Amino acid sequence: MLVFLIFIFLSLLFPVLVLEAGRGDCQPITCRKHGPIIQFPFRHKYLHPEYCGYPGFDVYCNENKNTVLALPFSVDFIVKKINYVSQEVHLYDPGKCLLKKLPHLNLSASPFDYPEYYLSDYNLFNCTASTRDLDNLITCLSDSSNKFYAIDSATSMDSLSSISCTKIHELSSVPRNIVHRNDLHLNWLEPACGGCEAQGKKCSFKNYTTGHQIQCINKPNTKKQGILAKKNSYVVITNTQ
Repeated sequence: MLVFLIFIFLSLLFPVLVLEAGRGDCQPITCRKHGPIIQFPFRHKYLHPEYCGYPGFDVYCNENKNTVLALPFSVDFIVKKINYVSQEVHLYDPGKCLLKKLPHLNLSASPFDYPEYYLSDYNLFNCTASTRDLDNLITCLSDSSNKFYAIDSATSMDSLSSISCTKIHELSSVPRNIVHRNDLHLNWLEPACGGCEAQGKKCSFKNYTTGHQIQCINKPNTKKQGILAKKNSYVVITNTQ
């Protein structure tokens, strides 16, 4: 009977010990000095345990010490800025050809979405080099043999019927100015931690082992700073006061 009671006591105690130890593992970090802070709901996929971040918010540090957001279907972008209050992340393509990646991007499989304002539909066309110049030439995809264009779907296709152009992809509900830019703004609704961050507090899971319920708690009154190295990726532990 005594052994059974000891077993029950340890069974109840062990998860508490795991929770208390786990909280220290979720220290906010950056890939480089002045880089975007990686904290809940984001987590460093190699340095943070899974309970430190919300599903779909995995990032890592590349060889250039940039913060990389890994989106579904192997579409990666560099993170320029994370606004935890407005719940927005600013991204850019290091290859400087955003429209090359967009056809492979499926945000429905991620927690992110485009801001709802100024969205448009585009058709991507591959035209022969002899084609007269049209609007919205995608220079990073075009070469001496082919020219690629992003044409607003509301535009009449009559002008393309008499020239050698092939539609290769449709982009639905993307930012209107995305054709001329190399950066991308995404936001997220869940987890809803913006109000908590605005109060100077931080979000975390209520239970580090089950469920996705979150809580808003005070930030620890500690000061820690240093460098961690793992998998050739260097990260800075941020000041948490």
